[in-house]
Amino acid sequence: MFYLKSDVSKKCSQSIVISGIARSGTSIVGKVIHSLKNIEYSFEPGTLFSLFPLIDIINKKEWMLLYETYLYEDFLINSLAGRNLNYNNNELSFIYDVKTKKDIDSRRSGQNSKEQLEKMSKDHIIAYKMPDILIYFSQLKQYYPDHKFVITMRNPIDVLNSIKKKGWFSDESLIRADAIFPQLIIGESKAPFWVDANNIKKWKNYNEIDKSAYYYDCMMQKINLLSNKLFIINYDDLLDRTSDMVNDLCKFLGLEYGEKTDEIISSVSKSIKPRDLEIINKISDSSLRTKIENYQKYF
Repeated sequence: MFYLKSDVSKKCSQSIVISGIARSGTSIVGKVIHSLKNIEYSFEPGTLFSLFPLIDIINKKEWMLLYETYLYEDFLINSLAGRNLNYNNNELSFIYDVKTKKDIDSRRSGQNSKEQLEKMSKDHIIAYKMPDILIYFSQLKQYYPDHKFVITMRNPIDVLNSIKKKGWFSDESLIRADAIFPQLIIGESKAPFWVDANNIKKWKNYNEIDKSAYYYDCMMQKINLLSNKLFIINYDDLLDRTSDMVNDLCKFLGLEYGEKTDEIISSVSKSIKPRDLEIINKISDSSLRTKIENYQKYF
């Protein structure tokens, strides 16, 4: 059996995980958290999207070794060294939106040894953002009870409209191998990794709106099963009361504003876009439609 150093495992165990239903504000929340003091943040790490579906398949210790190797060796150390930072100002994880030029210049100009970077890492906290992985949280919480989870939610009418506009579950989008990865393949049928294997034939026959509704229900069911060390953010509350929500979030995480946090808060605004208020009625699966109607009442 292979292991990392005990202090590496401890550092990884203190990570912050940001997830939720797609189009519910995970990117905004991730950006806010990234701006907080001593946070190092990974935006939708591809390696973990393929690792999470293996959590019930491979040995616990082996899975944790791969998980911690990514978080610490591949992500945290490289981030502190000024590597793996996003300098594309057109993207949500643009580093200068959340960290100061002085901070980044210091990292890029340094010639720190691995030993020095490891010492620096003691003062920093790992955070990463991945929508759609709620189905694995129960197992992840068993492996890492000290993880802190930040979950975003949004009413189904807005989510279904937003997903339809993006076209994520259209036939054209889903036939692309890179649309949602990894793919679940059973026989000749393919589906996103979060589709239950028992429902893969049903998924194949669903129309675009039904697929969006199935996805929403899948994620909401898992949110309802989670409890401690969990901070839930309603998307509308985040837009309407941004400062209050961020202050509550900081209390939950035990963290302080960074130099860019106020700037990010002030940039959050609510826009009113045209939407189909009858979209739930267009779900053809009656049992699924009833579930989504009940979720809408919650909001």
